[in-house]
Amino acid sequence: MAQVETSKYRNSGTNCLMEFYVYLSSASSDNVIVPLLRHDDLGYATELDHYDLTIIDNGIWYKSLIGLGRHKEAFTLILAAVHGADGAYDAGMALDDLTFFDCEVIPPQDECMQDIEYHCAVTKGCVKKDQLCDLSDDCGDSSDENLPECSSYIRFDFEDTAPMGFFSPTNPDAGFQWVHGNGTTANRHTGPPFDHTKFSPEGHYLYIESDRETMEPAVMQSQYLIPGKSNCTLRFFVHLHGKGLGTLTVYSEDTEQKRTEIYNSKNYGDNIEVNAWQLVHAPIAAGGKFRLVFEATVGTKGEGDIAIDDLTITPECSLECDENQFKCGDGECVDKKKWCNFKNDCQDGSDELECPKDFSFENCKTLDECLWHSVIQEDATWTISGVTEAEYAPHQDYQGGKDGHFVLGSDSTSAHELHEIEGPTYRDSGPNCRLEFYVYLNGDSNNVVLSPLLQHINLGITSELDQLDFDAVEKGIWNKILIGLGRHNDDFKTGFKIQHWNDGAHNGNTAIDEVEFFDCALPPAKDSCYNGQEFHCKDTRACIPNEQLCDLTDDCGDSSDEADILCQLYQKTDFENLDKPMGFFEDYDPQSFTKWVRGNGSTQNKNTGPPFDHTLFNPEGHYLYVSSDQVMEEQTKATIATPFFKAAPQDKNCEMRVFVHLYGKQLGNLTIYTEFENKERRKLWESYQDPAHVVSNIWQRIQLPLNVEEMYRIVVEANIATMGKGDIAIDDVTFTPGCKWNSEETTTPHPTHTTEHWTTEKRTTRTTEKYTTQHRTTEKRTTARWTTEPVRTTEVTPPGGDPHKDTVVVIAGVAAGILVLLLVGGSIYAVRSRKIKLPTMDRISSVLNPNYNRLQDSNMVSLRELVSREQSQS
Repeated sequence: MAQVETSKYRNSGTNCLMEFYVYLSSASSDNVIVPLLRHDDLGYATELDHYDLTIIDNGIWYKSLIGLGRHKEAFTLILAAVHGADGAYDAGMALDDLTFFDCEVIPPQDECMQDIEYHCAVTKGCVKKDQLCDLSDDCGDSSDENLPECSSYIRFDFEDTAPMGFFSPTNPDAGFQWVHGNGTTANRHTGPPFDHTKFSPEGHYLYIESDRETMEPAVMQSQYLIPGKSNCTLRFFVHLHGKGLGTLTVYSEDTEQKRTEIYNSKNYGDNIEVNAWQLVHAPIAAGGKFRLVFEATVGTKGEGDIAIDDLTITPECSLECDENQFKCGDGECVDKKKWCNFKNDCQDGSDELECPKDFSFENCKTLDECLWHSVIQEDATWTISGVTEAEYAPHQDYQGGKDGHFVLGSDSTSAHELHEIEGPTYRDSGPNCRLEFYVYLNGDSNNVVLSPLLQHINLGITSELDQLDFDAVEKGIWNKILIGLGRHNDDFKTGFKIQHWNDGAHNGNTAIDEVEFFDCALPPAKDSCYNGQEFHCKDTRACIPNEQLCDLTDDCGDSSDEADILCQLYQKTDFENLDKPMGFFEDYDPQSFTKWVRGNGSTQNKNTGPPFDHTLFNPEGHYLYVSSDQVMEEQTKATIATPFFKAAPQDKNCEMRVFVHLYGKQLGNLTIYTEFENKERRKLWESYQDPAHVVSNIWQRIQLPLNVEEMYRIVVEANIATMGKGDIAIDDVTFTPGCKWNSEETTTPHPTHTTEHWTTEKRTTRTTEKYTTQHRTTEKRTTARWTTEPVRTTEVTPPGGDPHKDTVVVIAGVAAGILVLLLVGGSIYAVRSRKIKLPTMDRISSVLNPNYNRLQDSNMVSLRELVSREQSQS
């Protein structure tokens, strides 16, 4: 390839064009000339067009005109000659007269024509008012696109928030459709090299691909629009370039499907020589409700791609949203499920205005103005306050200043008094969602607790995320708190409550400031992912790393990363299976007093342990944990182990993934080992030695490569440091397909992400009074587990010991079975041959068990009633 290139340019205007002449003769065989635009700061080049003798006439100079558009960053133009199959260049390829037109950003003016022009804010250029808010940076400083009135325009740039804008196919079953695209199209010498919004391959547009011979048009229709008192104007950018172009026709269609043509590409001359985006203005006559219909046809197969981008409608018309949508501030209609999901699905961001990601409490005077409110009406306990000189109130804000504002709790509370506030409703948070805030506690007693809350609105449950008192935070100063919220595809709220446990009054203050949500949005949709390194989510179209596949975490937001067929090859347990509550783990030391047990909701010790599991992120989900109140002086360790795995050399790509919860002021240690048949251990990971996993109230992911040359099993050991101060939990344990059980009889319990709701007698701990009938005692939390029919166990201690003992037991069992069959067969023969009268079942039972007495049905007692009697007697 031979090439020439220009100097570097930058800061071109939106109408920048490049013109040059190309010459090819028959002597050049199948050689081609390719113009390129290199984005110097981004490190890649875009092919702008493609010229060979199928495109231009032999031996005649061909005039080429290409739109370059707006480029703030540095760029270079390259003209490359690419040889064909014969590998030869000759004098039959030539270029001449390269010229740039309209590439300067609009020049500054002292003043503009007031009625018809806008004076740009920074560049001071003059732009026609009918070009305002058209998604094109005509000013060169974007001020013409960031005006307050732009929110009144309907605007679609076809980027990630609304890939197809407000369009849908007229006939979804048709084979020929408008599609969402970016970069160059697949056909040469037709279609745009990039979009109009960004003028780069990263931007998007809608187009038809002329790779087929069809008489049927591609047709798409908009949502219905409501006209105003005067005409509105449809504006869009169209790209019409190719020797075999068809026709683009735009109609307004009323509710009776009567169409009125408002644009036809044939009426605008021959555009095939202009490889550029061109602005269309199409007035729409005022009338009744209508929608837009875009209809495009193919002229010649492979030679007529048609594209549109940056569609806007002036404010005289507005969108009609259906019952499943809400209307954005700019008139756009967005699915209601996308309201308050930590992402700007409205292009003007209006869908997130009532549920911001951070609350500084600086620009509001009341709770309601700050989008928070008291749960109990007329409760004046919580107020927006500045720094005061009151004895127990903060004397500075969380940053150490005197001018900041915060939420201040009452300076006194009565015995057993409860005060609660809650924030806006959110939905569809990602698995890494975290809540961060600052808290201030001060007073004359330690009987008042501040609890952050998460209300699961659809479940009717509120999780108490922590209990903050003088044992948990430092008295009289601002303390930073971090709590993991996780994945919630339904509606939820966060809140805070102050509760006074003991008798007598409490004099003091509680304050909250700088409440923020981090990493709560699901990943954005993308057209493509890194091949071989990322997974393309099915519905959300997000891209996630392959190492996050099948880890029992909904990273995609549609669970497709956990439903992929490859996930069947993983060994995994989420501790939700009632038949195998401990998953594939077993108790390593049945004689130990300290045990791993299955739990849900919060643990019984305050200021430690998870508020909910990692799989479901609500009190109905389960995990394994070690409670730090089950400690004896010489027995502080609890140990579990998996069955044995086959050897896993490095080339097997065997890895363990596990989520751990390590939270408590006097936390012990969590260690994961590989253990071999001879009981020798090799340490894989230890919480003390991993500074990345700090002690925090959040589920954290651990990924461990397992390169083991002999048979092994995984041993998980929790070491408790201080009684009641350091609960340790694990959840969602998975092994990649390179990890194989040593015994084929070993089965992995199937994770059950059930949505079934069981009849319960108690709710989980850490719930508000609105949703529970059982409350916390003054000393420590009530141990409330989900009591179900059948009763779910919270502790399982399967026998440990030598794995080879099972073989001996099986052989002995088979021999005993054969002996029993022989005895039974002989007995039957004797009974029939001698006509012996058999005793009744009562007599048989009395012989086998001398203490047997059959109870009449009226006197029978169930196991549940016996347990209830024992509890009442005790």
